[in-house]
Amino acid sequence: MFIRILSMNLKKQVIKFFFILFFLFFLYILVSLLSFDPNDPNWSKIEIKENCIINNFGGVFGSWISDILFLLFGKAIYFILLFFYISIWRICNYLIKKKMKFKFFFYKIFKFYSFIFFVLYTILYAF
Repeated sequence: MFIRILSMNLKKQVIKFFFILFFLFFLYILVSLLSFDPNDPNWSKIEIKENCIINNFGGVFGSWISDILFLLFGKAIYFILLFFYISIWRICNYLIKKKMKFKFFFYKIFKFYSFIFFVLYTILYAF
C-alpha cells in the first residue's frame, strides 16, 4: 500500500517536472521570438563575422530558432506557442487530477503533436 502511494506521488512529481521543463523551454522560445533581430546571424543568412553582436536574448541558438520559426509560421507562431502551452498544461492537470496511467502521458503527447505536425505539413507543403 505504501509503495503504491509512493509510486503515485512519484509519477505526479515526474509529470510536474516535465511540465516545468516544457514551461522553461516555452519561455526560452518566447523570449527568443520577442527579442528577434533580423541583423543577428541566423539560419536565413549564414555569414561568418568575427565581431558580431547578437541582440537576441536567447543567444545564437535563440536567434536561429526564432528565425526558423518566423520563416515557417510568421507571426502566427505566437498563437501556436500559446496553443501548445495550453494543451500541455491541460494534459498535465488531467493526469494529476484523474490519476491517469503514466505510460499514456507520453502517448497522448506524441499522438497530439504528430497530428499537429501532419496537419501543418500537409497545409504548408501540399499547396
